[in-house]
Amino acid sequence: MKITYGAGETVSKGNYWNIGSGERIQCSGESVLLGDRDATYVKAHPVVVLMAAPLLGLMYAGFLPFIGIAMVVKVAGMKLADAVGAHLTPVAGFRWNPSEAYLSGKKRGGKKKGEPTGEEGEVTQEDVDDR
Repeated sequence: MKITYGAGETVSKGNYWNIGSGERIQCSGESVLLGDRDATYVKAHPVVVLMAAPLLGLMYAGFLPFIGIAMVVKVAGMKLADAVGAHLTPVAGFRWNPSEAYLSGKKRGGKKKGEPTGEEGEVTQEDVDDR
């Protein structure tokens, strides 16, 4: 005795529930089940489905606290990862910004043009190139 059927199969009289959409089809004689080719139908008497409903509700109520705990752990983990990531970004990040163009070179801070950068007033090659 077969319980599950796919879309497009010819079935006999009975009630068929589409597992994906929850749709119920009642066949009064031989007919073809409609739907996507991935649709799966289950043949069950309405009394069996009504008896299964409280059991499924009990399972949902039993797992609900675990779902809440998992959500709290996930949110705390994401907050922790964001905090750690904020501190590591300057260390591991690139200083290149694709929206900026450095056609004349990058600005150097703290040094004025023509000012010697070497020791004891020595002029370096970099100073000569800047002039």
